[in-house]
Amino acid sequence: ITDFSKIPWNPLSYWTPAAVRDLHESGMKLDASVANVAGESVATAAKGMDTGNNDRFLRTLWESDGQQEFIPYTKGGPDAWIMPEVKLTLNWTDDGRELSRFDGSNLKNSEHYGSEGLTWTYIKETGRRFGYCPPGGAFDGMGSMLFLSDLNPWNVMATLNSSLYHALFLSLTPER
Repeated sequence: ITDFSKIPWNPLSYWTPAAVRDLHESGMKLDASVANVAGESVATAAKGMDTGNNDRFLRTLWESDGQQEFIPYTKGGPDAWIMPEVKLTLNWTDDGRELSRFDGSNLKNSEHYGSEGLTWTYIKETGRRFGYCPPGGAFDGMGSMLFLSDLNPWNVMATLNSSLYHALFLSLTPER
């Protein structure tokens, strides 16, 4: 039973190998503050914006092709891994002035807009999978992002999409 206390929040993941449970004792965490665990954060996990009116502010890529006021918009979804296809753009005229003034919009974590990072899927039978998002866009509340401190995003993405990390993540969610 004491082995299960190594896993944050102490789920009884009896099927998790001891070597994977031991990984939870590492001092390096993706974002210790968001997870509310002790450790050194190597990234910041951030939930994106809510436009308050997607019909008004979002366009498909082909609708906004060549228009400078539109920027790529990551919204998550089942295909948000490795190199997610960005199908939407966001009206970002005057650095989002109209959007920020719109009643009902919520521009969370705006300091990260335009930064490169990793996005991930929340619901997938095979578990959480990460994908690379290049700089220059914004992200949705359903397309949360991971912004890395000083690590290569491609190396981190490869690690997070590995079978080992898949087992580590699943040990946190015994209901799967």
